[in-house]
Amino acid sequence: MFTVYGLAGRVVSGDIEQLARSDAVQSLARVRAATAVGRGAEVAGAALERVQAGGPTPFGGLPAGIRQALAQYEEPPSREQPLSQVRAVMSSPAFCLPLQMSIDDAWQALQQRGLSQAPVLGADGRPVGLLLRGELLPPSLMGSADLPNPWHWQHLLTETVQEHMLSPVPCASPQTSLRQLARLLLELHLPGLPVLDEAGAVQGFVSRSDLLKALVHEPPLDLWG
Repeated sequence: MFTVYGLAGRVVSGDIEQLARSDAVQSLARVRAATAVGRGAEVAGAALERVQAGGPTPFGGLPAGIRQALAQYEEPPSREQPLSQVRAVMSSPAFCLPLQMSIDDAWQALQQRGLSQAPVLGADGRPVGLLLRGELLPPSLMGSADLPNPWHWQHLLTETVQEHMLSPVPCASPQTSLRQLARLLLELHLPGLPVLDEAGAVQGFVSRSDLLKALVHEPPLDLWG
């Protein structure tokens, strides 16, 4: 189950198919498409296919992280219950930004915590958007005559979070399936989503990084259950 929140409050609730039919969600479609990770992914993919087919494990020459990940397929399966819901992988509590915070203060707060995004809360404490550090320097400014202009940066830093946040923003529930979450993140090109409790308060945040971290730990993720 997902819920979309914006400045006007709750916009729509439903499963991923219902969200796909919502104009509010479609407006979130990102211009930037996902990019390929290059030759390293091709090598790892070919190696994984050989491992799954019962062939020799070609660990030599691969980075340590890839070797470790591939080795998991040769180990006995875990007896622990696989992770299948957002509640098992989300980060909690979530760091949130107030709507009227300046971009300067928001940037500093995110940098100090090593975060690339954060939910934005309205005066009532409900989510109204999502601020992405990567969106503060849009591609349209790259190569622009305004880029080296100190006035541009001074003006940007004094603007508020509200002027640069992504809104409305889909929010997951703790019971949302990880498969549905992963699908929504890919389709909307989002790095993560706020997680709300039944009262609509932010309980946590789940990101792509949270999913990747869970993939290298036991118990395994259950994306297909």
